[in-house]
Amino acid sequence: MRVVNLALIGAVVAFVARMHTFAAPHRLDVTGIAFERLDGSPLPPQMLQGRAVVLDFWAPWCPPCRAEMPWLDNLQKSDPGLVVLGVEDDPDEYGNGLDLARRKAITYPLVRSSQALHQKLGSISTLPTTLFISRSGRVVHAVTGALPEGVLRRFARDAQESR
Repeated sequence: MRVVNLALIGAVVAFVARMHTFAAPHRLDVTGIAFERLDGSPLPPQMLQGRAVVLDFWAPWCPPCRAEMPWLDNLQKSDPGLVVLGVEDDPDEYGNGLDLARRKAITYPLVRSSQALHQKLGSISTLPTTLFISRSGRVVHAVTGALPEGVLRRFARDAQESR
């Protein structure tokens, strides 16, 4: 019994440590990153210039990621001064990501993860992970795990109002 308890405690500690290993940078200039859409076409860099950005790391196999997609889409549709970017973080799933976006009628840009992005951010170990970035590149909020729609809206507003 004691061994089982120790194993369970070890598993919980490992899980919690994994959840808290990502430390977002204080600043992130996304305008200097060449993003590619899931279909391989380039995302126009001027789309990001002078705008607050919600950078959401996701994968099609991630249930919380799929749950957030309609909320992120509503956020993008309701605020043209904001850019929501979904970064598909599993290269083996780009095709499934495109299919999922079509089925859910997602309109915000979905882009491929890249080495350049990970060099600036470090390792993203938990999905979804969402960064709320001001126009000046300041990371206002960085969240690991799913957020309710109201919190997404509030954090996006914070990024837009921040310098």
